[in-house]
Amino acid sequence: LPMKSTWIPAIALSAICLLAAPTQANADGMDLKEFKRAFAATQNSWERRALVEQLDPTDKKSRKILYFVLTSPEFEWYMRLGAIDVFMKCDDADVIKELEKVKPSSKKDALKAEAIAVAFGKSGNLARAPWLISALKSKADLVRRAAAINMRYIKDKSVIGALIKAWMEEDQFTVWVHMLESLEKLTYQKGMPSAQAWTDWWAANEDAFDFEKAKAEAEKSKSEDSDIIKTRVRGTNLTLRSRGKGLPLLV
Repeated sequence: LPMKSTWIPAIALSAICLLAAPTQANADGMDLKEFKRAFAATQNSWERRALVEQLDPTDKKSRKILYFVLTSPEFEWYMRLGAIDVFMKCDDADVIKELEKVKPSSKKDALKAEAIAVAFGKSGNLARAPWLISALKSKADLVRRAAAINMRYIKDKSVIGALIKAWMEEDQFTVWVHMLESLEKLTYQKGMPSAQAWTDWWAANEDAFDFEKAKAEAEKSKSEDSDIIKTRVRGTNLTLRSRGKGLPLLV
């Protein structure tokens, strides 16, 4: 028998689709118990991350959840980054004041201080520099490391001086190597593999240093030397001239 076509009004079809689509919980206004239930109700990491990112840092209950995510070992780094991003975007004076009360020197609050260091650094807000500088003196390696990595986004001269000074006293490679990286990102300077070299350079250039000027000079130099690839490995200095065919392979 021939099949008969059935016409379904667009409105009715839309209603069917809406009924079939899964609903996602909204974390806004939840307390901690409700958040835990909603988080456990899905195994989808995108939905879980969305739950975290929906939290309002100006709400006391939501802030409690964010702190819980940041300090509980059951949450992987991906979820912690969601909470960090929430604080990074926050500019509420009361919330910032509360975050700044967390002492980076305390090992008890190391996980929270590590997260704040990332949030404050990635915000690029110059007003966060004093707290980040104090974090370089933390007793916890992970806090000093987080500060060292994320201070590269704070374009303030005080940050450069603080990174150099902290490196002079830092004996952990996993920390000072990021101080070096941040100094290079901030100043566009290369070829200074020791803290003493940076100390001498900064003593001679601090007064005249300008972030925008340094960037412009680096870009000009890069365009002039586009045919030369330089690679630095600790204890090794390689210079390669390329004819533009393929990429160098270092083994």
